[in-house]
Order: sequence, then structure tokens, then C-alpha cells
Amino acid sequence: MTELVEAKGFYPYYPELHYTLPPKKYPIPNDYSVKTTWKHAENQQTVQCKIKYKNGQPEFQILYGTFFEFEVKSNTSVSKAVENYEKAITRNSNKKGSLSGPLLFGLQLQKLRTVRELQARQHIKPAEQYSQKTLIRHAKEFATILKQEFI
Repeated sequence: MTELVEAKGFYPYYPELHYTLPPKKYPIPNDYSVKTTWKHAENQQTVQCKIKYKNGQPEFQILYGTFFEFEVKSNTSVSKAVENYEKAITRNSNKKGSLSGPLLFGLQLQKLRTVRELQARQHIKPAEQYSQKTLIRHAKEFATILKQEFI
């Protein structure tokens, strides 16, 4: 299986960020697009997988066909999107799926994960660049949150 990343995407901030199910729990990026190619039986297949958050929830889209003219979607999970794709190409709803959702979408790629995490931290300024007033305000906000956790 080979992946060609078209748009690396980014991780939304904490309350909006979603993960795949355990045991791996891969973080799900926003504005992500990858073309995945694999050899299935005698022929080679290529699909374009996209993830875009809509109303705080990830939408998983698989485009397939010669010119990627067909599509399947899922708002549930990458595995459900792959299941819908397999149903569409085999026209058999009873067949057990053989493709992995996270693998097809390339969510396991460690290099992309590292790049996204570094990108997310780039907007954070060092404490020396804040004014004294801002540092005091942030410290008070943090203390309030911490106090609520221990009460």
C-alpha cells in the first residue's frame, strides 16, 4: 500500500479533536487528503481519501473510479467509510471487509503526525514575549481551573 499525501491537514484544538477507536486511537486531522494505491487481487486500485470537519465532527470521504467520479461518505468512522466503499465496489453487503480504515486513510503515518503536532505548537509564544499583565492574567486563570479540579 502506498500513500501520496495531497494535503497534510492539521489537528483541531482539544475540544474539537476526535480520535479513532482504541487500541490505536489515532488523532483525526482536518482538511486532510491522501491518495492510496494498493494491489487488490489482479488489479491495482487507487482511491482518494479526505477528512473534513463539519459542525465539529469529522466527515470521512472516499473518492474512487478512474477519475475519482464516485464517492462514499461516513460521519461515523474511517472504518465505516471503508465498509461503505467495499459495499459499493462489490455490490455485496454480506462480505466481510478486508481493508483497514486507518491504513487506507493513512492515519498511521508517524511523519505526518509529527509535522502536524509541530505545526500546532508554532503559534505558541514564549513567556518572555508576553507582558507582565498578561502573564498574571494567565496564571490566575490557570489557578482557577486547577482549584476546580481539586475541589
